[in-house]
Amino acid sequence: MAHDNQRRRTESGFPFEVIFEILSWVAIEQLLRFQFVCKDWYALIRNPEFIAKQYERASSLRKIPDIKPGNPQVVYLPDAHEGLNSFDFAINKSTGECKVVCYYHSGESEAGFQVITVGVDEQWRPLAHPNQDLLDEGILLRR
Repeated sequence: MAHDNQRRRTESGFPFEVIFEILSWVAIEQLLRFQFVCKDWYALIRNPEFIAKQYERASSLRKIPDIKPGNPQVVYLPDAHEGLNSFDFAINKSTGECKVVCYYHSGESEAGFQVITVGVDEQWRPLAHPNQDLLDEGILLRR
């Protein structure tokens, strides 16, 4: 990790690198709670280097919460595309289906989207991007 010449310390007095290493082993579900412990942890958990390290250490099965009122569960997802991934999910209120979308980027030119319907699909399906040419060139436009 690239830092200034002197070692950064967190508010707790521990070196930043120690906190980075410890938190990189914590399960994602817990990190979502830990990000509100202090400003340092919030910034660390959102740091791209930390996210990459956490992803590197994550198990081969991705877990997401199955959000049904009164019946919380954890659902294991199959491996998504290799590379650096970003996930988001949405629930269709009319059907109750939960869909998870994965944006992946690997190498210098390979990028795309995959989708899986929780409890229905066994594998990720490719999801076409309306501007695939821009995506292939590494340009992703956001609103």
